[in-house]
Amino acid sequence: MHYLLKKALITLYIQPLKLFHINIPPVPSTCGIITAPDDPLKILMIELTYLPGLSLPGGYLNPGETLEEGLAREIREETSLKVTGWKYFGSFSTYKSIFHTICSLFEVTEYSGNITSSKEGKPIWVTIDEAIERCAYHDVKDALIAYRKQQSNL
Repeated sequence: MHYLLKKALITLYIQPLKLFHINIPPVPSTCGIITAPDDPLKILMIELTYLPGLSLPGGYLNPGETLEEGLAREIREETSLKVTGWKYFGSFSTYKSIFHTICSLFEVTEYSGNITSSKEGKPIWVTIDEAIERCAYHDVKDALIAYRKQQSNL
């Protein structure tokens, strides 16, 4: 489902609940860090079509989907890559205007296929510093900062 339609549906659902001070659970999402095969200092980001900036490949979970299933589906939809291996890194939460999300970040360790663009945007290889600087979402930016810190400690 297109990002703007999803956001509109979430807004229509959540706005009336907020009006009556009903606590809304966080919206789960997942994203993956994929390092360039020829340059481990570069990661794959999506140059978004619907918003200025970059984001990691990923997105909201479908009903009944696990984090890992959502990770594989979202990366396939946004890059055409088939993910077959991953390692959990951590979860990051942010408040997005009327709701908040919990984004679970994975390091993608195995994948195959050729990278292609999608309706979400164009996949590009960038340094972690550039990814942080141009990141469109606070939770993804927090995740990238934590990942950079962990990588510098290795």
